[in-house]
Amino acid sequence: MLDNKKAHLYPSNIIKTQKRRTQMRHKYDSQLYFRCWPGSSSLVVKKYEEKYNRISQILDANPEILTLVDRDLKKLSVPGKRGRKATYCSEILFRTILVHHLEGKSLRGTEILLSHSIFLQDFLRLTPREVPSYSMIERAFKALRPQTWEKLNEALTHYALEKKRIDPSKLRADTTVVE
Repeated sequence: MLDNKKAHLYPSNIIKTQKRRTQMRHKYDSQLYFRCWPGSSSLVVKKYEEKYNRISQILDANPEILTLVDRDLKKLSVPGKRGRKATYCSEILFRTILVHHLEGKSLRGTEILLSHSIFLQDFLRLTPREVPSYSMIERAFKALRPQTWEKLNEALTHYALEKKRIDPSKLRADTTVVE
């Protein structure tokens, strides 16, 4: 009878196996997809698009924001037996949550809006794939802890102060009194 250790095609001292599975959700997609659309000459549409373009610039200028969000969203991606990668990276999910909040739509309404808006799909940096479902948006939103939101607000405040977008002497603190 042959000894299994000697008979194995790849001896265990050559191949190192991982004992713990790695997280399958990426922070961001490394390859962007560029879309071409004619845009609009409407002032209303241009202002709408400019709002999202500014948000995108702020997010790109503050990579620590995505790092904070990624820590919480990695919990959504429990590696399976097959090692399948997550469909959406953390950046796409966070940008989807932002659109949901800014548009003030229901979760289903946000999914429909994203499905029909090429501009918003581009804002999400959604390569050609389906938009996140309303249930995925909800799970991503619930995965973000209150402490993460506080840290996000602090990071954005520091950025705004650094860029002189806000005047600290005019900042109003919350003065709610509870008995």
